[in-house]
Amino acid sequence: MSQRYFVENVVAALDAPGEWIYENGAIRYIRQADEAGQQVTATMPLLDKLILMQGESNTKLIQNVKFIGLSFAHTRYLTPTAGFLDHQSASEIGAAIEVNKARNVVFDNCRISQTGGWGIWLRDGARDSIITNSTFTDTGAGGIRVGLGSQAATDAAATGANQINGNTVFETGKIFPGAAAIWLGQTWDNQVQWNNIFKTTYSGISVGWSWGYADASSGRNLINGNLLYNIGQRQLGDLGAIYTLGKSPGTVISNNIVREVRAYPGYGGGASGIFNDEGSSNILIDNNVVVGTDSESYFVNIGRDNILRNNIFVAGATGEIKIGQLDSSSNLKVYNNLLLPKNLQPISDLAKAPTTTYANNEVSDVISGSGVDLSRCGSGCVLGKTTITATSSPLAVTSSSAAWSAIINTALNARPKAKSLAGATTLITLPAVVGLDALPPVPTASALDLTVDIAGTAPGARPLGLVYELGGVSTAMQVIAKPTAPDGKCLVFNDSPSFKNSYEPMAYAKLNHTSGTTIVEFSLLIDSNTNFWHEWRDDGSPYAGGPTMFISGAKGIQVANKTIASVDVGQWLKFKVTAPMANPTGVWSLELTRDNGEKVTLNNLPMKHTNFKRLNWLGFISNGLTASTPCIASIKASNTSQ
Repeated sequence: MSQRYFVENVVAALDAPGEWIYENGAIRYIRQADEAGQQVTATMPLLDKLILMQGESNTKLIQNVKFIGLSFAHTRYLTPTAGFLDHQSASEIGAAIEVNKARNVVFDNCRISQTGGWGIWLRDGARDSIITNSTFTDTGAGGIRVGLGSQAATDAAATGANQINGNTVFETGKIFPGAAAIWLGQTWDNQVQWNNIFKTTYSGISVGWSWGYADASSGRNLINGNLLYNIGQRQLGDLGAIYTLGKSPGTVISNNIVREVRAYPGYGGGASGIFNDEGSSNILIDNNVVVGTDSESYFVNIGRDNILRNNIFVAGATGEIKIGQLDSSSNLKVYNNLLLPKNLQPISDLAKAPTTTYANNEVSDVISGSGVDLSRCGSGCVLGKTTITATSSPLAVTSSSAAWSAIINTALNARPKAKSLAGATTLITLPAVVGLDALPPVPTASALDLTVDIAGTAPGARPLGLVYELGGVSTAMQVIAKPTAPDGKCLVFNDSPSFKNSYEPMAYAKLNHTSGTTIVEFSLLIDSNTNFWHEWRDDGSPYAGGPTMFISGAKGIQVANKTIASVDVGQWLKFKVTAPMANPTGVWSLELTRDNGEKVTLNNLPMKHTNFKRLNWLGFISNGLTASTPCIASIKASNTSQ
C-alpha cells in the first residue's frame, strides 16, 4: 500500500543542500545556497530534558514557581538500539520540561522550540498550574501534554485543574508525526482556551485516553475559543482537529474555529473537524465553526449522550455529520446546526433515528446544488440558502445570515487577547490558511505486483507476501505437499467450528493498484464443506469492495448472490480475475480453467460496491464454521498502468 518510510545514515544519499552525515568521526555537510562562503554554526543537543521538576510526594510538593519570558531549546531524542515503534499521539515520548508533584507552576511568555520530544509535560500530580502566552514550535512530538495515560479517577492528587490558555503551537511532529499539538490524558477539570494551533502533522487537541465505555477517566475539561487550522497537512490519517477518547462527563467543546483538516490519502480513516472516538460520551459540542475537512465536519465513532448544537459545518469531503458505530442507547442530539455539504448526502452511516434526534437544523444546498437528501433527519432539518465565506485570513469567516453570523461572532468574541501574567504580551503573526490545492502533492507508491512462492516454502510453514489471521491457531494455515497441485504444493486452510470468527483463517496481501488493469490469478481445490471468499477492497473507511466471489461445493461460484458457474469438488480450478482500476463502470471479468482444460469466460460481472476504484487489499478467506480444508496455489497479482 502507500506506506512511507525513510532511511537515515546512508552515505550515498548525501546529495542535496542542507543534508549532513556523521562518518568516521567527522560531520560532512552540503551547504545551502545562502551559506556559500560563510562560516556555518551547528548546534548539537546533548540533553533529553532541560528541566525536571519533581516533588517528593503528594504532601511534599513543589509550589509557586514561575518561569516568565524565557526560551528553551535544543533537546535530543536518541533511537534505542533495538529501534522504536511510536504509539498514538506519541504517548510514550517525554518532554523537554517535565513537572511532577507540583502546585501553582506557571510558564508565561516562554518559547519552547527545537525539541526531540514534547515541549512541556504537566505529568504526574501537577495541579493548579498555568501555561499561557507561550510559543511551541519545531517540536519532535507535540507542544503540551497534561496528565498520564493511566490514572485512577479517584486520586484527588492526580494531574488536573490546569490552564492551557493563549498559547501558539505550530510546526509539530518533526520526529514523531503521530503527536497531537496539545494532549490531555486521564485528567479532569482543565481549561484549554484561546490557543492558536496550526501546521500540525496529526490532531490539534486530543482529550481523554480510554477506549470504549469503561468508567470515565477524564472529564469536565473545557476546550473553548481555540483556532485550529492547517491540521494534518496530509501527513497522517484517522485524525481530528479536536479529538476525544472515552467517557468524558462534563466536557465542553465550544466556540472553536477549525479550518482545513487534511489527511494522507493513502491510508484509511480520513480527517474530521471534531472527532468523538471510541466511547466518547457525555460531551457538549456547542457553537463551533468547521470549514474544510477531508472527511466529515463532525464524526462520532462509538459514543453515548453527546449533544451537538449551534454549530456551523461546511464542506466536509464526505459529509457534515457521520456516526460510525452506535448502539441503542447512543442518544445523540443534533439541534440548531447549519450544514453546508459538498455532496448531496450531508448525514451519513448511522446518524439517523432512533439513535439520533434532530431539531431546528438548516441544510444549505449552496455548495452541493439541488437534490440534497434530508431524509435522515426528517422534520429536524429544513432546506436553506445560507452561504459561508472563509478567506485565507485564519479568523475571516462570515455568513450571509444574521442568525448564523451571531454564532460566528460568539466564537470570535470568545478569543480575548491572552494577557501575560507579567503584564507583557507576545503577539504572534498568524500565517495564511493553506487550502487543499496549495498543499504539496502527495507521493504515491508504485503498483506492487505479487507472486506468492508456495512451491518454494517448506511444508508446515507459510509463504511470504501474505498477512495471516489464524484465530490463535498456528496450524490454521500452512503449506502441504499435494502431488495434484501446481508445482506439487498448496497452502491449506484448516477451518473448523472452533474458530471464534467465521472469517478465520484468512490470508490477504496489501497492494497499491490505482490505475491501469489488474489481473489476479490463483488455483483452488475445495471439499464439500468449503465456504470460500475471494475479495478485492480499497483502503477506505468503510472500504469499498471490488471483484468478490463466494465459492462452495453446494452453490458453485456466486457473484452478487447469483451462481455464475459450477465447481467440481476435489478438482483443481484456476481463476483469472481481470478488473480496471479507476473505472466508474464497475464491472470485471473472470476466466475459469478446469482440470480437463476447459475454459469459461464471464464478463461484465458487478463490483461489490459501485464506487470501487483501487485495489489495496486482496483477500482469501475460509468463511465458514465447518471442518474444511480448501487449498490454494499459484497466487499472482499484476498491474499494467495504461
